[in-house]
Amino acid sequence: MSDMLSQQDIDAMLAQTAAGQSLSGPEIDTLGEIGNISMGSAATALNTILGRKVRITTPEVTLTTMQELVDSHQMPYLVVNVGYSEGFSGHNLFILKLDDVKIMTDIMMGGDGQPDLEAELSELHISAISEAMNQMMGGMSTSMAEMFNRMVNITPPVTNVVRLSDEQLQAVFPDDGNELVNISFKMEIEGLVDSRIMQLMPLAFSKSLVGELVGVPEPPAKKPEEKPAPAPAGPAPQPAQAVNARPISLPSFDEPGASQAIVENSIDLILDVPLLITVELGQCRKTIKEIMDINVGSVIALDKLAGEPVDVVANGKAVAKGEVIVVDENFGIRITEVLSAGKRIRLAK
Repeated sequence: MSDMLSQQDIDAMLAQTAAGQSLSGPEIDTLGEIGNISMGSAATALNTILGRKVRITTPEVTLTTMQELVDSHQMPYLVVNVGYSEGFSGHNLFILKLDDVKIMTDIMMGGDGQPDLEAELSELHISAISEAMNQMMGGMSTSMAEMFNRMVNITPPVTNVVRLSDEQLQAVFPDDGNELVNISFKMEIEGLVDSRIMQLMPLAFSKSLVGELVGVPEPPAKKPEEKPAPAPAGPAPQPAQAVNARPISLPSFDEPGASQAIVENSIDLILDVPLLITVELGQCRKTIKEIMDINVGSVIALDKLAGEPVDVVANGKAVAKGEVIVVDENFGIRITEVLSAGKRIRLAK
């Protein structure tokens, strides 16, 4: 027999060594795939918020301890604590570099992504990145719900600028020497950021995720063999009677007036369902910075000209247009045009 190791054996040994032999190679691969899919949804949410192409990929799974993190990461970081309110029981910490946060919040506030990296993060910046992380984590929970086929909800993310040695982190992950799983992701924001995000979770929690996703059931307990019950005494069962089956007769939808009758009968069932009717004077788009600058006396320009017909909206869908009038000192609207079904569908798109 040859003493040479195959490449597969070498890869398995390296994977076990890199994970401190507390995670197997397949477990590391599964955690990486869970993180890759989840962070893919988070990247999609961040792409929508920033209006720039965002890629969060290439997870690297390693084991560490709180003390090792403290020793190797002395500078302050933005730390987001995310817990689960439904579906799982546990916590995740997401750790971002402050420079990356400053770039993202600058874009969110209407900047060009070139902030003063020496400036401190303001409360406004923290509020903006908290909202961004909230939407990113919402995307992640949706992905995990699909992966694990269950309802998954998260608690509101708690965002703070801290050092990894602060007591705020020790309360979440006490420094008791237990190992933590560190999943490090590569994050790229088009033309501005090429960095990494860290996700920390307890080793036991990560193993439970792998076990549930892989679906390794516990062996069922053996039951004592039971003897078949004797047949009850009595007359022999009678054979089943023949069933008279025939195809059902339905009206043809091709007959003139058949579909119209069905529609009318169906609409009768919902005629008393209430709908919320609103009138839109117009719309506009503002950045977070512009909204925060609004004060008493500020003027917001809308996308409609003075005297132009306003939209009548039912449950968020435009159904008509009209002109504003005054009725007994109250505002009202006189309908000038009822939108056709085709036009309503085009506006809804």
